Order: sequence, then C-alpha cells, then structure tokens
Amino acid sequence: MPDMTDNPRREGDVYKTVVAGGHRFSLRYGYYEDFERNRGEPVVIYPDLLGAPMYSTDGFRLVTAIQDVCDSFEARGAVEEDACCCDCRFYRNSRSCIDICTCELNREK
Repeated sequence: MPDMTDNPRREGDVYKTVVAGGHRFSLRYGYYEDFERNRGEPVVIYPDLLGAPMYSTDGFRLVTAIQDVCDSFEARGAVEEDACCCDCRFYRNSRSCIDICTCELNREK
C-alpha cells in the first residue's frame, strides 16, 4: 500500500465509487465549508441525501451510514449516544457508506 505522504489527498480526488439502490456515487475529497481549507487535509464528501432525497429503483430511500437517525430508528444492537443510520436495523448493509433504509415509513409514496 502506498504511503499517503508520497501521494497526499487533494480536493477533487476520488475516494471510492459506491453503487447503491441502482445509483452510482463517486465520493470525492473536499471541504464542506470554505473555512475548513485552512485546517488541514480534505475529507470525504458524501451526497446530501437529506436535502436532496433519492430512492432506489424499488422505492426505498437512500441514506448515508453517517447520517443522523430519523424517528423510525431501531437499534441493530448496542449503540453509542451518537447513533447513525448504520446503527439502525433498517439500514440494509452496515458496512456500506451509502445504502437503503428498508423502513416502510421512508419508502417513496
């Protein structure tokens, strides 16, 4: 594996490509706010699936693993105080950074 000091992350570099619910996402490094540029290396930028909801081909809502939980949250197991969607039993694949919420309340009407 290459040493990151030889190849530092730069804004716009692709972190990885994820396929979820029939959609393809290219996750890139960047900054959420302009003031963050002076604080260090860029971070992985996830799509804003709260502000711009997307649904799978069969109508389930796409969410990011790190998204704040909704009112339908049901813990998959023991959960820390700051639970995220990946901690919920409705989040299909807890190892994926973007996946679908299988809760019927979040399904496209």
